[in-house]
Amino acid sequence: MDYYLRTNLRVSDAFVVAMRTAFEQAGVSLTLPTSDAPAGSREVRLELQPDRTTVMVTLPLGERPPQEFLEENPDMVEIAVRDSLRRYLKRSQ
Repeated sequence: MDYYLRTNLRVSDAFVVAMRTAFEQAGVSLTLPTSDAPAGSREVRLELQPDRTTVMVTLPLGERPPQEFLEENPDMVEIAVRDSLRRYLKRSQ
């Protein structure tokens, strides 16, 4: 299962780093926005909100509607995404 990150943030932004770390810790492949989306990959969205401090994460997991998170802290984004991926992988085995 491959994922592609679509974001309006720089690759070096703390939220993007948190996303990359979360996927690594869950053992799931994430292609960063600096390259083309692999064919058949699921699109993960990470969008800075108008308040310029909060991000919204949209995480597709299987056939269910995507999970969405609003967070102000990169550490919380990392935890929420990592744990969601791990739970999904455990259920789908």
